[in-house]
Parts: sequence; structure tokens; C-alpha cells
Amino acid sequence: MAKFQRVKTIFATVLDIILGITIFLCPSLAIAKFELFRQSGGQLRFNSVIENGYIIISLILPCIIILVVTGNCNWGIRTPPDSLKIILIIWPILWLGISTAYTILTINEMGDIPFTCPDDYNYSSSIIKTACQIRLVNLISMWALAVISIIFVLAVFTNMLPEPKDRIQAGKGNVPQRFRKDEKEVDEERIAIL
Repeated sequence: MAKFQRVKTIFATVLDIILGITIFLCPSLAIAKFELFRQSGGQLRFNSVIENGYIIISLILPCIIILVVTGNCNWGIRTPPDSLKIILIIWPILWLGISTAYTILTINEMGDIPFTCPDDYNYSSSIIKTACQIRLVNLISMWALAVISIIFVLAVFTNMLPEPKDRIQAGKGNVPQRFRKDEKEVDEERIAIL
């Protein structure tokens, strides 16, 4: 049973890392794309309402998720577990809708340039090529976040993540078991290394 718990912990850690990276990668790439499209001198056209909306949503939604998951809302309210489950159900559905709408609304913004931004295409400038590549990576990361969010929800509801009893309260956050050690354990590990 301890081995399965270790697998759960490793799975949760890997999932958290990937989710964390994609949560911050999406708005970063969207901002980079926005700037490169602006610098293209009008060669690349974009709908600023759609781009600004996507940037705002891609910044706000992860912040809400982080606040709810950590349970540390600054409103003095400890997040009830049921609201966490509701957010976990709504988040992937909402992000899937945003991803679909964004993809459909921006599908033709590169004009005649192929979707995959091949190296052998005759780009008018290096900015256009870079903008194309950033756009492609932005779309990939956006859809990766949707898939990772769905996997995370499935993991929560199929009990593939560590149990709450494996965490302790420490200040405002939870410290997983793997990080809990008293001074005696730390000293013993140091002696064993010597």
C-alpha cells in the first residue's frame, strides 16, 4: 500500500509541475504573440478584443484556481472541499470552451502562412516567422493546459492523488508528507551521508 501511495505522490508531483508550467506559459506566450503581431508593421492582423480577452482570462483563471486549490483566499474564508470540486469540474469545461473559441476565432490570422510555420516558407521578415512560431506554441500550450486540466480532474475523482490525511496544516498552506521531517531525522540523514 505504501508503494501505491508513493506512486500517487510522484504522479501528483509530475502533474502539478506540468500544470504549473502550462498555467504560466499560456499568458506569457499570449503576451509575446500580441507584441510580435504589433511589431509586424500591419503584415499580421489580429483582433485586439479577442487577444486582450484571452490574455486577461488566461491570467485570471489560473489565479482563481491557485487560490481555491491552496485554500488561502484572502477573504478570510477557508475554501470548503465541495467548492473545490465544483471549481475542478467547471475549470476544464470553461478552458475547453475558451480554447475552442480562441482557436476558431484566430484560425486565419496568419494569412497564407502554413499553420506549422515551416522553415522553408518564404517569410517576409524574421518577426513574422517568430510570430508564427510563438502563435503555434501558444495554441499547443493552450490545448495542453486543457488536456492536463482534464487529467487532473479525472485524477481527483478517481482517487489518484494523495489523500488529505497525508498532508498537515502548516501556517496558511499544506506541507506534503515528503517534506515533513523533524530535526532528528535531518541529523540522522546528515550523519548517514558522512
